[in-house]
Amino acid sequence: MELSDAFSALALVVSAIGLYLPTRQRRGDQVADVEMAAVAASAEATHDVYDLVRHADLMRPSDEAVRSVMIRFEAQLLRHEPQLPRDVRDLRRSVRAAMTNWFGGPAAAGLDPALGQMPSTPHDHHWWHLCEGYLNYACGSLQYRQAAGSRRPRPLRSYEQWPPEDLPREPVLGWLSRLR
Repeated sequence: MELSDAFSALALVVSAIGLYLPTRQRRGDQVADVEMAAVAASAEATHDVYDLVRHADLMRPSDEAVRSVMIRFEAQLLRHEPQLPRDVRDLRRSVRAAMTNWFGGPAAAGLDPALGQMPSTPHDHHWWHLCEGYLNYACGSLQYRQAAGSRRPRPLRSYEQWPPEDLPREPVLGWLSRLR
């Protein structure tokens, strides 16, 4: 093998690496863009639920308003869930758990229309406070993730992992036991 052939082979390898690395970087940027778009759509849907709950201790929303918001929330999250970062994929279940523990059946309408027809539970400030607190936390975490961009944001905790640890919780759909 001559020296010119060796240089030609080396040039070929360097060119191949030069083509591979930018393509890989562009693909990584595309994945990040898709994730950020899914986070933005999920944040908007979560804010809609939070807007419904935020002042519900003063004026409780109607069963129909809760059904409507939760059906839209579930549809939006189902549409974008596969593109969400792994630590955010539990958001739909966690928001549903928080809402059903506080409000009861109508909050599960997006999961099953039959559950959505069940009566709501009477207002309980403790469960409303947990629900409002988790939704506030989730909205803030999603906003932080959007602002952080490509930097590594804090993982989103599920409803079961979310503090405060000293407050008791019921399992998902535990509100069924409170219906009389």
